[in-house]
Amino acid sequence: VVRFSRNTKKMVVGCFLGGSSVTSSVQILRSHHIPNFADLEDAFRVVGRACSVKRPEAPPNPPGS
Repeated sequence: VVRFSRNTKKMVVGCFLGGSSVTSSVQILRSHHIPNFADLEDAFRVVGRACSVKRPEAPPNPPGS
């Protein structure tokens, strides 16, 4: 997951389910600033909100460019 996040401009989040059995994996994500959600519904809700935010449009290319 960390290696993939370094090679993409897309949003990367984790959703490791397993409580204390995934603690070290969650710490690795945190140390690389990748959010992790312990609950799948929370992950979908946050990602959905992030995707619904309207991004500013790029300015049009000037004529002749």
